[in-house]
Amino acid sequence: MENQENNKALYELAYLLPIGKDDAELKAILEKYGFKIVRAVASKEIKLAYTIEKQDVASFGYCILELAKDMEGYAEAVDKTTQALNLEKDILRFLFMKYEEVKKREPMSDADKAKRGKKEEIMPEVDRMDSISNEKLEETLEEILR
Repeated sequence: MENQENNKALYELAYLLPIGKDDAELKAILEKYGFKIVRAVASKEIKLAYTIEKQDVASFGYCILELAKDMEGYAEAVDKTTQALNLEKDILRFLFMKYEEVKKREPMSDADKAKRGKKEEIMPEVDRMDSISNEKLEETLEEILR
């Protein structure tokens, strides 16, 4: 999502670091290419679903970044930042993407709730097969064949 007031592009970076490693190098790379950290969430230790570089646990963190669109070559800055993060040995994994704010839905009105509550009958109730007589079965077959 682009911040129209400031003519800025917003990005989100989620990352995994080995336990005990500081994210200072990561922040230095971001600042080097013109990113400003708007919001950062403190890293927390998580158990990994699979081993990454002999690590079973890692420090997970993410941050919201801002980059000036009027900056010359801002798209190139994104590519160079991605390349630099790929080369950094202390970053186990990262995901760098455009940030889009999720709009909250308004609560449903009572009328909408009532509409949702009514379920249309998809199939009419059918008599069980063992209760159908041969005559009724023949009539049904004749109707189908017409």
